[in-house]
Formats: sequence, structure tokens, C-alpha cells
Amino acid sequence: MDFTLGFVAGSFLAPLVLFAIASIIIICSLEYENGWFPTLVVGGAFLAFHYLLGVPVFSYIWENIGLLALYVLGYGIIGGVYSVFKWYRYSLITRERIKEVEKEFLVSKGIPGDVMSDELKLEWAEYFKSHNGYAFGGKSIENAIPQWHTHKALLLQWVTYWPWSLVWTVINDPIRRFVRFIVRQLQQVYQHITDVVYADVRKNILTPERRIQLEQKARERQAVEHEEKMRQKREEWQGGLHGKY
Repeated sequence: MDFTLGFVAGSFLAPLVLFAIASIIIICSLEYENGWFPTLVVGGAFLAFHYLLGVPVFSYIWENIGLLALYVLGYGIIGGVYSVFKWYRYSLITRERIKEVEKEFLVSKGIPGDVMSDELKLEWAEYFKSHNGYAFGGKSIENAIPQWHTHKALLLQWVTYWPWSLVWTVINDPIRRFVRFIVRQLQQVYQHITDVVYADVRKNILTPERRIQLEQKARERQAVEHEEKMRQKREEWQGGLHGKY
């Protein structure tokens, strides 16, 4: 009796355990954009179901080929729609990461807003390559912006394995948003403490905006002085010529 119950329980649980293991591996592969590994996992799962668990997978496919073809067509259509949604989400997340590095750069330069001069854009390009860390692996800004033709394998994964990707998106996105919310709140608390503690010190420190204004005025004054010196030299040179002739 115990053997029979154990056999039945094992026969029922084994496919579920195998499916759960395969699903975890597929989700991890999708998360780290490993294109070929999910296909190997699915192929191995089919073989395990057929030969180890005795589930006649291939016989069922052959006997229901027409119905399965319709299922595959519907599955692919849903996957195509999902891939568009996922690509939009992927682009938004990538843009947010780029803007975070950009904000760090502007803060380090003491520049308000996000408008840069051409000279500063050159510095920003170099800063991005050396400070983007794990997210972009030292890529340039142009290469960090995702293009569909360089992500064909990823798009195909979303079309092919959309149920697993969708489950992970539903689970992971709220967690990511919550963690980022907590981080932002802590950053605001840290900044508030800094502002309060150093309020009397910062009274005698120029704000970034005022410093930029003064530096601009200094450059303009130097340009005027340089032009005045050049004018005086020209007059002296011309006066010397008149004296000779």
C-alpha cells in the first residue's frame, strides 16, 4: 500500500518538479539574455518526459499535429504582441539607466539641468564609457542604446518563451520598483541631513548656477581685454609705420 501511494505520488510530482526546474532555468536564461540555453532545456525536458517518465510526448504530437499547429500559431501571435510590449519596457529601463549615469556626471560637474555644450558632450561620452559599470559593460552611449537588429536573439526569446518571461515580469517589476522607491527615499533623507548640517557652511559657497555665471563673465571680460590689447598693438604698429614714412 505504501509502495503504491509512493509510486503514485512520485509519478504525479516528478513531472511537476521537472517542469519547475526547467522553468527556473528558462527564466534565469531570459534574465541574463542567454539565447541558446532555454532551447536546450526545453529539448532536454521533452526527452526526459518521454524516456524517463514514460509520457508519450512525441506520439501525442504526431497524433494531434493539426491541432498543435493551430496552438503554435496562436502561441506565436501572442508572443509577437508580447515582444512589442517587452521591447518597449526594455527600452524604458535602458533609458533610465543611461539617465542615471548622466545625472551623476552633471552633478559631478556642478551643472543644473541636462543641457550640455559640445565640449561637455565630449567629456560626457568619455565619462559614460568609464562609469557605466555592469549595466553596459563599458559601451559607448551609442552602443548602449538598444537596436532591434542587434537584439534579434532576445526578441526571439520573448516570442518563444513569453509565458515564462511574463511570469517573471509580473513578479520582478513590482519588486524592482519597490527597491528603487526605498533607495530614492533613503537618498532624499541623506541629502536632507547634509543640507541641514552644512547649511551655515554653504552660505559662503557659490551655487553651481552662480559660479557658471561668474565664469562666463570672466571669460567675456578676458575677451574684451584681449581685444583691447590687440587694438592698442595695431595702433602702435600703425603709428610706427607713419613715423617712418
